[in-house]
Amino acid sequence: MNHDAQKHLDNAKSLLLSNNDSYVNYACLELRYCIEAIVYNKLERFKDKIPANIITTWEPNKAMKMLLKIDDAADKNCSVELSLCGSETPSERQWSMLGVQKIPTVRWINKNYNKLGQFLHLPEPSKSDVRTPENIKSKLSNLIIDLELYSSNSFWINSPQVNLENCKLCDEVLLFSPQKLKDGATVACTSRDCKANYICVSSNQTDGYRLEYKTYDVQCIKCEKSIEIAEHIVTQDGKFKCVHCGASYKVTTDYSYSLVQQ
Repeated sequence: MNHDAQKHLDNAKSLLLSNNDSYVNYACLELRYCIEAIVYNKLERFKDKIPANIITTWEPNKAMKMLLKIDDAADKNCSVELSLCGSETPSERQWSMLGVQKIPTVRWINKNYNKLGQFLHLPEPSKSDVRTPENIKSKLSNLIIDLELYSSNSFWINSPQVNLENCKLCDEVLLFSPQKLKDGATVACTSRDCKANYICVSSNQTDGYRLEYKTYDVQCIKCEKSIEIAEHIVTQDGKFKCVHCGASYKVTTDYSYSLVQQ
């Protein structure tokens, strides 16, 4: 399915020409749709490589971040040219342009998608005087210029190979490109709740690759049974529970752990 980014951009521009100040909010919404359409059109090129349930749940900024893990050109403006002259060093005249990928960077999406979202809410009392429809229209001008470039995109570049594995902790998908996988590289679980990070071990043509995650074995103070804790839990929020009795723990700054009183 191809999303019509240009249609949403044209809708926004028409709304901004109106004298009705309430239309500014609708214009911001159309511009968010435009950004979503651009990113989702890029995702469509991976539909045979990435499960549909992942594509449909990704937000634009998260989608681009994840695609960058498998494709260095995911958020890059790229041009592709072809030469059939048979020479190893064709002249400039012997190249034919196949197409140009024009797409916003992750940083651009984060900044502008979130900004448009803020405009859809009432301003804080301290900002009500400065966030007028006129000021919002002024701030949208540069954004529209950029979107004129991105919404006219008709050529897409994607990674030739994507690998999928299931996370050992939550059974969600691990998504990565084997070409980018090197010894010591990390692969993150796509689940928002899990956040497990895997380390690549022995990535070479002979042995292939193996993804591992580090764990710690600790003893429950309450029931005295063994608990396996993944490293990302220790280094992130530091909270875990005993799988046997449900006792809650929190890791302290010296990496010891203490029982949380219920």
